[in-house]
Amino acid sequence: MNAPLALFRLDATPSLGVGHLARCHVLAEALKGEGWRTRFAVSAETASSVGAPRDAIIVPPESMDEPRALGDAEPKGCDLLVVDHYGRDAAFERACRPWARHILVLDDLADRAHDADALLDPTPGRNPADYANLVRTDTRLLLGPSHALLDARFAAARPMALARRRAGGAAARVLISPGGTDPADVASLALDALVGLEPALVADVALLPSAPHLARTRARVGPRVTLHCPAEDMAALMVEADVAIGAAGGSAWERCCLGLPMLLVITAENQRLNARRLEDAGAALVVGEASHVTVESFRREIVELVSDASRRRRMAEAAALLCDGEGVRRVLSIIKEGV
Repeated sequence: MNAPLALFRLDATPSLGVGHLARCHVLAEALKGEGWRTRFAVSAETASSVGAPRDAIIVPPESMDEPRALGDAEPKGCDLLVVDHYGRDAAFERACRPWARHILVLDDLADRAHDADALLDPTPGRNPADYANLVRTDTRLLLGPSHALLDARFAAARPMALARRRAGGAAARVLISPGGTDPADVASLALDALVGLEPALVADVALLPSAPHLARTRARVGPRVTLHCPAEDMAALMVEADVAIGAAGGSAWERCCLGLPMLLVITAENQRLNARRLEDAGAALVVGEASHVTVESFRREIVELVSDASRRRRMAEAAALLCDGEGVRRVLSIIKEGV
C-alpha cells in the first residue's frame, strides 16, 4: 500500500447541514483520481444520520482523546489530514501533527486559530489580513470562490449555462435548493410563494432523504413541482433553471459557476457574510433570515426578479465572475507541491 493517504475529519447532520461532507467528498474523489487512498473520520451521529463510507473511522465522544484515537486508527499516519469542522482548532490540529505529515484546513468563519500548512476559505472578498493572527506565518492561504471545491460537472456545464444566460428570454423554471437537509423548511416557504403567480413557474426542489420536513415537500409534488431526492445531477438542474432560491452555503458557488441568479435565504449564522458579499457583488438578492421571511415578501422578490430579464442577465454575469468551477484543480496542484 504505497499510495498516499488523505484522512478527512468532518461532521454533517440534519442540523449542521451536509456542506462539509459535500466539499470533502469532491476533494476525496479528485485525490482518488490521482492515485490517493482516502478515509473519513466522523461522529456516530454523522454516520447514523447522513451516512458514511464503510471504512469510516467513528470518532470517540468529545471528552476523549480524539487525536490519539485517529492516530491509533491509522498507525502509519496519513500524508494529508483535511479538517473541515467548526468545532476544531489549532489545539486539535497540533495534537495530530505526530501522525499527519501535512494539514489542510477548510474554513469559512475566520474566528479561531489553526495550525495548518494550508487553509482554504472560499468566502468572497476574504483576504490574508482576516487570518493574520489566526494561522502560522508560513500557512498557505487559498482564499475566495476560485478555490471552492465543486464537482467537475459544474465546470463542464459552465459554457452551456453561460450561453443560455446570455440568450436571455422569459423566466420559466426555478430551482429551490435550500441546503440538503433544509432544517428551516425554506422549500415549503418558497413553494407557497410561487402559488398563484402568472405566468406560473415550474419548480425543481432538491433535498436529501434526511431532510426533516421532506414529507411536506413531497406532498406538494405535481405537474409544476418536481422533487429530486436526492438530486442526481445538480449541475443539469442549474443549467435548466432561470432563477435559484436557496441558502448561502456551499451551493452558492455552484450557482455562481453556472451564472444562475439567486434569491438567498439565510438559514444559519455562518451564511451571513456569504450572503452579504454575494449581494454586494451583484450576484444575488438576499430575501432575509428564514425566521423572518414571509410568503408575501418572498413572492414580491420572486416576481420582481423573474419579470426583469436585464437584471437577471446582470446577476448572471456578476455571479460567473466569482467562481469558474476550477477550484479542485487548483487545490490538487497545491497538494502535489507538498501543501
